[in-house]
Amino acid sequence: MDLFIDAYQNRRIIEAENAAERARSNAERFESRLTDLEIRMNRMALACQALWEILRDRGGISEDEVFRRMEEIDVRDGNLDGKIGAEVIQCEGCGKNVNSTRLICIYCGRRNSSRHVVY
Repeated sequence: MDLFIDAYQNRRIIEAENAAERARSNAERFESRLTDLEIRMNRMALACQALWEILRDRGGISEDEVFRRMEEIDVRDGNLDGKIGAEVIQCEGCGKNVNSTRLICIYCGRRNSSRHVVY
């Protein structure tokens, strides 16, 4: 009887070790992804700040004007939610409907112009 109990407990220990290893692996992958996203976000923030300062200094554009345009862009997808939403556009090559956030058409491979800035 002890043999069966030992085998059962050993199997449970191995399963717990495997689950812990999977969790460790997932945590490492998510940490790497988070680091990548932080780098991209910081680059975009830097680009936005640079563009804002150029527009302010050379173009005489006010902060209110920037905020109005941000809101205009935000509601293009029908939601005032602080995010740029994807739009359905027609591919310039094949005419099929594609997502505006994709640079390359999934049907014909043509590079489409986009209203979205992509980093």
